[in-house]
Amino acid sequence: RKTELVIDGEPVAVDLSWLLAANTRSYGGVINVAHHALADDGLLDLYVFEGQGIRRSLAHGLRVLFRRHDSALLYRRAQRIELPASPSFEAQVDGDPLGFAPRVLQLAPHTLTVILPREKKSPLFTG
Repeated sequence: RKTELVIDGEPVAVDLSWLLAANTRSYGGVINVAHHALADDGLLDLYVFEGQGIRRSLAHGLRVLFRRHDSALLYRRAQRIELPASPSFEAQVDGDPLGFAPRVLQLAPHTLTVILPREKKSPLFTG
């Protein structure tokens, strides 16, 4: 469906099939879709999968499975993503229904404290 997103104040027209805004790398605890995401950088990693139909969906799925999806879709890092009211579509957060668009997606920086052992390094954090 033809949709206009607003990414950090910039309108972007897309043929939206699926949109993922992530702050961590794993989708559903299983698939590493947002492999560039950092939990502490203050940005959402946005992946916009475009195009309609079963062929396009299968192609996207295979690209994600083999981690070749970055060049085949719109990828941005953003502070704020605005989803339009029209056309309306259902939104989810971690698989739970959130309701229908319009929605604004943004992070609330410094609201979660994570404690790790000093010797433990994680690819999810910058420091």
